[in-house]
Amino acid sequence: MKAWQAGVTPQYRTVKSIDPTMNLLVWDTPLLAPLDFTKAISFESVEFSLTVHAGGQPREIFSGLSLDQRHPKYIQTAVTAATSQYIEARDLHSTSAWAARLPDPTALQLDNGTLQLWGGRDGIAALTARDFMGDPGSETKWGLRTLEDVDQVSLVCAADILIEPSPAVQYAPLPPVVSRSVPSGRAVFGGAHCHPSGRWKPARSSRWTMCSTCSRR
Repeated sequence: MKAWQAGVTPQYRTVKSIDPTMNLLVWDTPLLAPLDFTKAISFESVEFSLTVHAGGQPREIFSGLSLDQRHPKYIQTAVTAATSQYIEARDLHSTSAWAARLPDPTALQLDNGTLQLWGGRDGIAALTARDFMGDPGSETKWGLRTLEDVDQVSLVCAADILIEPSPAVQYAPLPPVVSRSVPSGRAVFGGAHCHPSGRWKPARSSRWTMCSTCSRR
């Protein structure tokens, strides 16, 4: 839960228990000043939803998700290959402050809160310096942070620029289907004439062959 007042830094707490008869919430740790307990305090759930779109249409919706492993809809166990036909979610277990770990709809790689997945290129398109430097708040080390465990480093070689995303492949639209008028009792298939009997023969040929539509000779 997020507890906040105007002009005061929000505080985040986990609901330990609920007493509906007393309208009582018990936090894992007490709320602290500078919250003014003589004034109204606003509370907001930090659960979030995830919608998967395919072909421009919403295909799957996961609501009430949380990054708290004790939550019944912890994202890593709620969005798996068993529950989704499109994606799997993995928690990187960052040790940063709780507020910094929450999904950010204004992140640079998002477009109005939407992340486009296409052809596996997003892992490159979304690269930032942190992917090479490592996350200072994470227990898992990668990039240059792996050198923290080395007493003496003699030489480090690294690329001078980030990898540029590859351009999306553009496919030309299919040509329009053009219908042609043919004499009554006869159809035209790619320059071949289909006889009402079910047989067809290519143009400029006197030999009757199999008709792919009627499956007759």
